[in-house]
Amino acid sequence: MAFRKYAKAIAFKSICKLASVVHVPDAVPASRDEIRTLEQRHRMITLYLWLSYHYPESFSNDDESFEIKTRCETLIQAALINLGKLSNTKTTQRKAAAENAQKIRQLLGINS
Repeated sequence: MAFRKYAKAIAFKSICKLASVVHVPDAVPASRDEIRTLEQRHRMITLYLWLSYHYPESFSNDDESFEIKTRCETLIQAALINLGKLSNTKTTQRKAAAENAQKIRQLLGINS
């Protein structure tokens, strides 16, 4: 949808505002799918800013556009940090489970 709006703005030399094309949520993405969606939006934002240098009559690279880009990047970074914490928690849980299994095998006299 963003591509079409961008193309129409170029074709008809009309003004296209980033905030009307790409919505960046306020909450940090909680799942991998939400992160992917936000990354796609980031690509649309990056394209918009690229277009703003080549078609300044249709696309503005004003402070609002850069604020949207920065907010999107901050959300992606926070989501990846949270995802890393979740992965580390799962890894820690797996290690603890393996250690517990080893202790049980030792108590039962099972060597493996």
